[in-house]
Amino acid sequence: MVSGEVDVGAGMANYLQTHRADGIMEVERSLSLESVRIRNMKTGFSLRGTTRGVSRAKEGLKEMAASVKTAVLTVHDTDQLRGFHQFITKEKTTRRLHDVERNQQCVIVLDDKCSLDSMENEDVAFPAPPSSCDEDNCELRIGGLILQVVLGDLTKETAAAIVVPISNVLDHKRGIARTVHTAAGPSVLEQCREYVRTEGRPRGGDIIVVEGGRLPCGAILYLTSPDARHLRSDVKNCLCLANNHGGCSIALPAIGTGGFRVAPEKCAQRMINGIMEFAQHPRGNRLTLKLVRIVVHQDRIMEAFRTEIFKRSNAYGATHDRLTDGHSNELLLHFFGPDETGVEEAKRGVQEMVDNYSTHEIIVDPAVLELSAEERSMLQVYGRREKVMITIDEENDGCYHIEGSCDVSVATSVVRRFLADRSENRTARREILGLRRFQWYYVLPSGECRPFSADNNDRTEEIHQADQQTAYCIIGGELCVVDIHDRTLTVLSSGAIYDILREDLACDRVGAVPETWDPQPHDRNTNRPKVCHMVKLNPGSPEYVLVQNKFLASGGRVRIISIERVQSPALWEQYSVIKRNLLSRNSTTLIEKELWHGTNAEACREISPNGFNRRYSGQHGTAYGKGTYFALNVSYSAHDRYSSPDAQGRKKIYLAKVLTGEFTRGSRNMVVPPRRQDSSGLAYDSTVDDTKRPTTYVVFHDAQAYPQYLITFKMVPK
Repeated sequence: MVSGEVDVGAGMANYLQTHRADGIMEVERSLSLESVRIRNMKTGFSLRGTTRGVSRAKEGLKEMAASVKTAVLTVHDTDQLRGFHQFITKEKTTRRLHDVERNQQCVIVLDDKCSLDSMENEDVAFPAPPSSCDEDNCELRIGGLILQVVLGDLTKETAAAIVVPISNVLDHKRGIARTVHTAAGPSVLEQCREYVRTEGRPRGGDIIVVEGGRLPCGAILYLTSPDARHLRSDVKNCLCLANNHGGCSIALPAIGTGGFRVAPEKCAQRMINGIMEFAQHPRGNRLTLKLVRIVVHQDRIMEAFRTEIFKRSNAYGATHDRLTDGHSNELLLHFFGPDETGVEEAKRGVQEMVDNYSTHEIIVDPAVLELSAEERSMLQVYGRREKVMITIDEENDGCYHIEGSCDVSVATSVVRRFLADRSENRTARREILGLRRFQWYYVLPSGECRPFSADNNDRTEEIHQADQQTAYCIIGGELCVVDIHDRTLTVLSSGAIYDILREDLACDRVGAVPETWDPQPHDRNTNRPKVCHMVKLNPGSPEYVLVQNKFLASGGRVRIISIERVQSPALWEQYSVIKRNLLSRNSTTLIEKELWHGTNAEACREISPNGFNRRYSGQHGTAYGKGTYFALNVSYSAHDRYSSPDAQGRKKIYLAKVLTGEFTRGSRNMVVPPRRQDSSGLAYDSTVDDTKRPTTYVVFHDAQAYPQYLITFKMVPK
């Protein structure tokens, strides 16, 4: 006597045992001489009898299963999965499903493609598809996410971000934080110190984002004081932060296995749990993160992760009839019946129930466009709690969709109130801080200026007013770093760098001077405001440091003696008129740049009150036209040829605002720029040495440049 099993799946077994019981008994009777006995199982049948009898019984049961007609109804229910499951299993709904089953002589089986128990239990992670492992690396696919565990060096990772555990006092002298600090350079330590100065000491589990310094990664996420109890949620939070900021990859160490004394086995279990939980619920409209790499440096830690991944693979095999391709955000209804007509009729009946289940409201509000990633995440969390799906329509600006069970009016009211409160608070904040006066732009390679969104603009301007160097913003779904001092925007995922421009909207009014200027003193002789007032900046003041950093960026050996702000209202008014004119002619071009102009003490007495005079052109050559010359690089203008020292070795250089507008390559005999090669009939606004990578600019109108700051300095001998 032998034993055997026929596994046809839970749904098919249910149908055969309910509607084909007579057929099963007939198979058993026909093989009575072979001592065949057939017993029901959850997913099929167990068999016992002679070898020949068991073989023939298997064939009979499989033929019976093959004759059953099937269909599947898929409900894509991203954030409503719990809510719909509750609806479909309510007593009233269950009775309606049973009525459909009875009328069509079929069986309907609910199959949600993730474990609902797991969704409620934080200690259980989702099963995963099979893995692939070898000695030095291990890989696990979780839906659209790839998890890799590798032996390697975290500081060599080229991901959009790396995660570095660190104590809450931000100690860079030990552990992996020391290794990262050594490789990245001193800038990361300074950024951490700046965080403490502005935000205070972080708490355990806080995440501090800094630039990667000399590392090949885009950013460093410092995870403060991780411990075993919260390791899973800490890992998930790091992944959510990277995902919400548009990162496509992230690298992590085996968190806590060093100085924080987390056992490798516990670390592997909880880190993978956190990664899988993130993959199922990324807290965002879309999953941008595609690759998670855990970088370990010891074989025993690698073995702990390899063992844990194998365990997940086995869990997948045991539940393969419920899980398909690792996707969790679907709910399946399987139909089993005697003929196609009955099965399709049953499917249509249930589809009507599904359609009637969900109600849909649309909110159109401009405030939607100004929501930050954190505020959008708050709405997602609220939706999950209330069993409704709240999504932003990416194709229709300012549009939110709310879907849920029967009545979503309460959720709709809450979202409207949320948007109204955020809009009022943001408006008040802008008015208090004067943020509306300034507009930031980033400049595409084509020269087109794109304005920052209101939220990004406010954040960047606040950082600027606080005299901090970096701001983080999301543009086009990508996490970007704005460097206020260098006037650049860097996309972390790709490393692309764009120029940025800050426009003082109030200064567009003719005659309005910058708000940073001091009151203009009166001339004792005329009792009128001075034509030009030179304001010596205090060393260490934010304005002084800003100009100083720009001047010292070239790395030259210099000693600054003084920095003076040039306040010449009449000259500024002339400059503003030219600027307004160029803005109207060049709506998509970055028209204004900060450039350098080397000179001498005698010329300064003319330039500061009266501006740059192109009549003096030719003193140092006119290779690109007979106008006033400015340099992109301070080292060029600081050369003795242009900034000639006096008897004491003191030299002069201006940091000027220059209206470069649309430019073309200049030539020696040009006295005005040539006409553009288009149908506008307009002339170019300036000339340059190289149109692709200009370093020298020439303007042909005296008021086309304004001498912002005069720097007096000396060269330091080597």
